[in-house]
Amino acid sequence: MIELNLTKSGARVLLALLTIAACALLALLIVSRFVIGTLADRRLQVTRAMLKIPVEYLPGSARLNARLAAAEFSEGDRDLASAKLYAERAVNLSPFDHRVWLTLASIEEAAGDRRAAEEALRTATELAPNYWSVHYRLGNLLVRERKLAESLEEFRKAIAANPERVPAHVNMGATLTQLGDLKGAAEEFEKTLLIDPNNTNAHYNLAVLLANENNHERAIAHLKAVTKINPNDLGARLLLVQQLAKLGRCDDAAELQQKLIEAGYKSTPCPPK
Repeated sequence: MIELNLTKSGARVLLALLTIAACALLALLIVSRFVIGTLADRRLQVTRAMLKIPVEYLPGSARLNARLAAAEFSEGDRDLASAKLYAERAVNLSPFDHRVWLTLASIEEAAGDRRAAEEALRTATELAPNYWSVHYRLGNLLVRERKLAESLEEFRKAIAANPERVPAHVNMGATLTQLGDLKGAAEEFEKTLLIDPNNTNAHYNLAVLLANENNHERAIAHLKAVTKINPNDLGARLLLVQQLAKLGRCDDAAELQQKLIEAGYKSTPCPPK
């Protein structure tokens, strides 16, 4: 009887230890999920220092590694090699998350490897083909690589995914201008202004195209819109004075020209009064 009681007692102790261990593991899982969820929340501003220790304790978290890669990349004294290490770890842990590929692409380009950045962005577009931003970012990289024709395809996909996104229209217009398709470029700038009538880039770029066609009156209208929205835009002021001078309207340009002279411009289209 005594031996049986000891066995029951040992079983109770073992069961208690197992219960404590299970509770401790459950508590660890809950804390881990809380830490990962909190620090990986993009609405929370985090720094490299805030993330390094959690990543050391939870190296298998793709979200924390991706967050640390982005935080390292944004630091003033950033270490691109470290940022790339964390980004690659995040990609390996979560290869189907397009966001970690976007982070890796930014780091690769900053490190001077645009080919690797392009590969990362192309992977992101395959994973998220309906997200306008991934196509937009790939299009911009292709422009920087002087692959203009390829960039147009990505801008078109970005616009198809979300026609209301102004930057895609503006950048597509700028790319068409570089390719010599001035009519197509003007159409993109006009589409931009239908969405955002106060977009100074679209107004200015359209004014340049119109000025080159000697359509000075319409160019003046767009340049006046720019200077009304942003009175400190000296480039728009100078082009506006030039267009007024083309039409012999130097009296209308007097006030604008005076501000250009005050800003340091020594040569202006109309003789100063």
